Amino acid sequence: MSNGDAVLRQAIDWHVRLTEGDGDIWHGFVEWLEADSAHAEAYNRVADDDRLLDDRRVPQAPLAIPPAPPEAKVRPGGWLAWGSGIAALLIGAIGVTAYFRPAADAPYWIEAPAGGSRQAILADGTRILVRANGRLRLDHAHPRLAAMEKGEALFEVRHDPKDPFRVEAAGRVIEDMGTIFDVAARGPELRVAVAEGSVSFRSGPNHILLKPGMVINASADDQIEVRHVDPGTVGEWRLGHVDFDDVRLTEVARQLRLSNDIMIAVAPEIANRRFSGVLRSDRDGDAIVRSLAQLSGTRAVRVADGWMLEPGAAR
Repeated sequence: MSNGDAVLRQAIDWHVRLTEGDGDIWHGFVEWLEADSAHAEAYNRVADDDRLLDDRRVPQAPLAIPPAPPEAKVRPGGWLAWGSGIAALLIGAIGVTAYFRPAADAPYWIEAPAGGSRQAILADGTRILVRANGRLRLDHAHPRLAAMEKGEALFEVRHDPKDPFRVEAAGRVIEDMGTIFDVAARGPELRVAVAEGSVSFRSGPNHILLKPGMVINASADDQIEVRHVDPGTVGEWRLGHVDFDDVRLTEVARQLRLSNDIMIAVAPEIANRRFSGVLRSDRDGDAIVRSLAQLSGTRAVRVADGWMLEPGAAR
């Protein structure tokens, strides 16, 4: 057996062993990956081609993944190399991955715990990364449909013009037209941002085609606002931060409400103040609010249901 064949066999063995999911196995797996770049290449091949797996494979359950090594590749504009199996596996500062293969034709859920994210790779190759505290419903009987029940998720959809992938969220429908896009929902509020390709957004009589860099905010009373951002910043929360570039404080507060479940009100006299800065998205809510107040030159005051940003220096 050649060395290449031996490494490929090791990769297949690791793929099977990871179904057990205890800490010792994961530590050993990471050490094996870091020992030789050929190991990661072999695991990419196994992760991307199920035909390499033998009949020992069993369905995998969600498993905790250690932090991604520093050599994880990044695409121009900040995108992790989704096309690489190992980069997708070790995505973000804290990640969870799974190959979801439900045993029955019934709904199932992807839930990300506080402080972590969870990834699903669907049978057609579509990848979904659910942010901390998010909840997404899928159905094995309807594999091209997802329902964002709360929180935020990043979608990289394998496009099929004959069978579009649909996301239902906050009473609206987002339909893939070959794209990578981000969806954040809280109750009837919704935010959709497109990184690549395009999506069709439908809400009642409204039908909008979103292109890269376009962001749509839909309010509880179905008021629609369209903004433009750098496409490379869409979904950057998976890297542990969010970059705001000259946006209103009310928009920052809305995004933190949808994505981090942080309730922030902005005093009327500073509602239109512009904010530029980077916030750590992997911190707890209080730390994020304090950082926002400091960077925006405002004062964060505790109120009954969250925070109020007022004029004046942070304290």
